[in-house]
Amino acid sequence: MGDFERARQYGVEGEVLDRQAIAAREPNLTGEFAGAVYFSQPGFVPDPGGLAKAYAALFKRKGGRFLIGDARSLERQPAGWRVAGTAGAAVAREAVVALGPWSDLVFRPLGYSIPLAVKRGYHLHLAPRGNAVLNSPVLDSDLGYLLAPMNRGHPSHHGRGVCPPRCAPTPIQLERALPRAHALFPLGDAIDAKPWLGARPCLPDMLPVIGKAPGHPGLWFDFGHQHHGLTLGPATAVC
Repeated sequence: MGDFERARQYGVEGEVLDRQAIAAREPNLTGEFAGAVYFSQPGFVPDPGGLAKAYAALFKRKGGRFLIGDARSLERQPAGWRVAGTAGAAVAREAVVALGPWSDLVFRPLGYSIPLAVKRGYHLHLAPRGNAVLNSPVLDSDLGYLLAPMNRGHPSHHGRGVCPPRCAPTPIQLERALPRAHALFPLGDAIDAKPWLGARPCLPDMLPVIGKAPGHPGLWFDFGHQHHGLTLGPATAVC
């Protein structure tokens, strides 16, 4: 409740639910609930892959082009910046390093020491049992996992862990969260062959790196949006 009261000071709308109100909103949840907070304004994306494809299609309709190449080949040229590609090199007056958790593969060879790390989370799509329906994302803040309605089933999310870029997967938290998730909602078999792993690029102050590279004219940095890339990414691109 303390977190909710602080959020209210910034205009976040919500409603405190008792057990009866929880059951009315999510009748397929089971457990002894002390209460819950329902946030009425935030939205969620039930198909992130579909959204990304829609963005890509819009980009092409607006005249954009997609080229496949190796970002690690980025080098300064008299006319700007060059990247080697499968269909020939791409040369532009300016370049933007927006590679998320892989941005260090480009900025470190150029001499920049930026303390980039990743916060990783796993999720697994599971089919609901019977006709069970989850209407909204449900976060168990005490046990550290989240269930969300998705087009491919209900994924179970675990808490996050911080590690250097490209460290080995450690899905133990997901394994521990799954029994708790099954106790909360009637989940069936897993749809995915293995859990999906997401790497969120983060800086110690949890703020992204946005702006001109100080030592290389025509080079821009745009990474480190951590968990807010879905909303901050488009906003940064407009800037």
